[in-house]
Amino acid sequence: LGKEEEKSLAKLIKTLKLKKGSQEQKVRKLENYIKANIAIQEGFSEEFYNLSAVLKNKYGKRVAINRLYLHLFEILAIEYQLVMTTDRSEVNFAKDFDSWQYLEKTMFYFPKTKKFLAPDMPTLRYGIVPALQTAQYGLFITAKKQKKDAQTELNAQIK
Repeated sequence: LGKEEEKSLAKLIKTLKLKKGSQEQKVRKLENYIKANIAIQEGFSEEFYNLSAVLKNKYGKRVAINRLYLHLFEILAIEYQLVMTTDRSEVNFAKDFDSWQYLEKTMFYFPKTKKFLAPDMPTLRYGIVPALQTAQYGLFITAKKQKKDAQTELNAQIK
């Protein structure tokens, strides 16, 4: 994150009063704000990726919206796993096939509450995910920060 993005995220956290409350309350507040105020649009300029621009302009690419959630979860110390999967009406998740190019659907999983969030589905809320992304495998990715050298280690499991 750049300094401008960090300031924008800190401002959002302060505005939404996210320092208080349970993990579930924080996730629900974040999700409601993002889904009610920021549209997913396709584009290729900086404004579609930069989190400060996304918050200011109220639109961004799907990947920027995912980054927004991810960094807010990190700042708020909300334990999560990024889940990559497929729409099973298009292709099933083949756990033995050594390619992840078909993993186009993203969700967040919260181990503490055992609930999912579908970041790019504005009509679905915390705990409910698209039916066609269920009843199959997912690639669950956990990031662990290494404090001494600021590196991030990724751990991925198929579940």
